[in-house]
Amino acid sequence: MLITFDEFLARLKQLGAVYRDVAPRTAKYPYWIYTYTNTQRLVASTGTRLIVNEYQVSLYTKGVEDELLPFIKTFDDVPFQSFRGIPGDENDETITDLYTYIEVIADGQ
Repeated sequence: MLITFDEFLARLKQLGAVYRDVAPRTAKYPYWIYTYTNTQRLVASTGTRLIVNEYQVSLYTKGVEDELLPFIKTFDDVPFQSFRGIPGDENDETITDLYTYIEVIADGQ
């Protein structure tokens, strides 16, 4: 089931700190970032039926993949891709970017 952007954002905010595109330098781990990636038009013979936006959703954490469980439970009824992880170094700390992609119905639909 697809959800609206407003529903997506409300659910994401239930999980903790949320930022669009970039977090402030003072942000405490863990935190979530969502970034727009693309738009798709779902069309039928009568024209555009639905506009769907895709977002990359990332959890930046010093922890482990178990921190994804609240997201998985919160978005259980919404399709999203499997999570992937990229380790990185930030201020001499190992930080992991665990990310997925999720599609939501564009505003105004």
